Amino acid sequence: KVRHRKEKTVFTGTLCLMLAWIIGGIYPFSWKSVSAETASGDTFSMEISQAVTVKEDQIYIKDIINGCSDTNLHQRIGNLSIGKAPPPGREKIIRGSWIESFFRSKNWLQNRITLSVPDTVWVVRAHQTQPEKRLKRLFRDYIAERINGAEFKVSRFRIRRSHKLPLGRITFDVGESSKKRTLGSVVLPMTVYVDGKETERIILSAWIDQYQNVVCADRYLPRNSTLKAADLRFERINISKAPRNLI
Repeated sequence: KVRHRKEKTVFTGTLCLMLAWIIGGIYPFSWKSVSAETASGDTFSMEISQAVTVKEDQIYIKDIINGCSDTNLHQRIGNLSIGKAPPPGREKIIRGSWIESFFRSKNWLQNRITLSVPDTVWVVRAHQTQPEKRLKRLFRDYIAERINGAEFKVSRFRIRRSHKLPLGRITFDVGESSKKRTLGSVVLPMTVYVDGKETERIILSAWIDQYQNVVCADRYLPRNSTLKAADLRFERINISKAPRNLI
């Protein structure tokens, strides 16, 4: 009876493991490969780093291993995740006792691994910042395309709602400015993508001085005066600061 219940328990545990593989995305052949290498009773040692930098959304065993006596095993278990990584530019502290428990919880590693684990492991997420020069160039291009070659100057350029980004290729989707303004105070929304994945939405703003030749009176003209060509002249002015009723 005892033997029968033991066999039933083993079968149930195996079934649970198979379900865990399917749901969690851990492939059976990886487990079998590791199990086959450790089934002979060989032991190995592994050292865990005290501080690591990760690049992805998950923290993997390969990220925290500083050394392993079995290179093949290192490669086979390296892609096992031990948890979520902190946001880009942030940090996370993992207790060494938790990491040790993680390894001990793997039946195929019990009593076959000698771990060297620090009290805590400091995990930092690698990041990149918004390329300000590139964003300013995109802003200038947006204005230039809409004012038909008129002279303009950008000042007080600002990036708002910007955060640290994960590593990868940055691309942008430029929106339309409010009321499609191209002079004075211009606000431009923009969506940021990293490796094709939408990461954040930012706001670009700046003051646009736009210059044009306008017709001005060459001298003081009394009301109801008759205009002559000699009374007028062209003058290049900053129309961003001109009166709204300028014709």
